[in-house]
Amino acid sequence: MKKQVGYDSWKRPVYQEVTPMRDYRYAQQLELQLNKTQDATPEEVAKWEQEDFFRAGNFDAMKLFVVVPTIIQLFALAFMFSIILFNDQVF
Repeated sequence: MKKQVGYDSWKRPVYQEVTPMRDYRYAQQLELQLNKTQDATPEEVAKWEQEDFFRAGNFDAMKLFVVVPTIIQLFALAFMFSIILFNDQVF
C-alpha cells in the first residue's frame, strides 16, 4: 500500500510503501541463537583445556589480577602529578 508523504522539488507527489498497522503494532524480539548449540566431543574438550590460556592455568593470578593493575595505577598517578607540576610551572 502506498501513501503520499510529500512533494519533491518540482511539486510532484512522493509516495512511500507502508505496511498496515496490524503488522507492526507490537515489536517482536529477534530469535536468540542460545539454544542451538552442539555438544563438544571429548577430544575437542581435551584440546580446548590444553590450548586455552585461562583454562590451562598457565598464568599466575597474582601477577595478572593484582600486579598489572597496580602498575597501571601507579603510572597514571605519576602522569597526573607530572601534569600538575607542568601546569604549575607554565601557568
